[in-house]
Amino acid sequence: MAARRVYEIATRVFNWAQGRGDIGASPFVFMKPPVKKVARSRALKEHEIKALWPVLTEMAYPFGSLQKLLLLLGQRRSEVAEMQWSEIDPTKREWTIPAERSKNQCEHIVPLPDAVVDILDSLPHFTEGDFVFTTTGGRRPVSGFGRVKVRTDQMLIDQDTVIENWRVHDLRRTCRTGMASLGVPEIVSERILNHLPQGLGKIYNVHEYLDEKRDALSRWAQEVQNITEPPPANVVELKAKR
Repeated sequence: MAARRVYEIATRVFNWAQGRGDIGASPFVFMKPPVKKVARSRALKEHEIKALWPVLTEMAYPFGSLQKLLLLLGQRRSEVAEMQWSEIDPTKREWTIPAERSKNQCEHIVPLPDAVVDILDSLPHFTEGDFVFTTTGGRRPVSGFGRVKVRTDQMLIDQDTVIENWRVHDLRRTCRTGMASLGVPEIVSERILNHLPQGLGKIYNVHEYLDEKRDALSRWAQEVQNITEPPPANVVELKAKR
């Protein structure tokens, strides 16, 4: 996989240089990728979520809370890391990711369930900048997720727990998989992840599914709470009518 990564980076560099007119043609133009790219399918299981959650609670700001939001909201790591207070509407309980920060260049509204609101309410505000997750007084967003992953794994080991073969990006896939297990319709889950429909659906279906997204994310947040803080055995949860 390292060879594949080097190939991808070098290809982009030479294509950029060719576009500027610095070189005549990229030396990679006729070279095939050294390794076939394999789509990753890892999602955390319930016992792994249960093991990870208290570690994230113990982890100091900003990375513990940030990883919790990745799991609860299913948004891209860069979008959560670059979250700004001005993007959050506390009255509507919504977070709007502007088009210029969205991968598909479309503004994206993310309803915020109670668990996320509680996390955000617990975070510090800084006067030097607007970023929610920061180590520079709000001036710049956090970075260095490789070090964060190492620290998270070490904290898990300190708790006599190991989560095999997981990455921070898997939290997004875990959210998506969890919603599917709750029966959330495919189109709603995909809209939550800001995956737009293809073909005619992209052109004619402009419904934002805000109510449906709010319900799905609330149900997923409740499921995470049930996993990490199971109700007593003598308590029976009543299922709301859908």
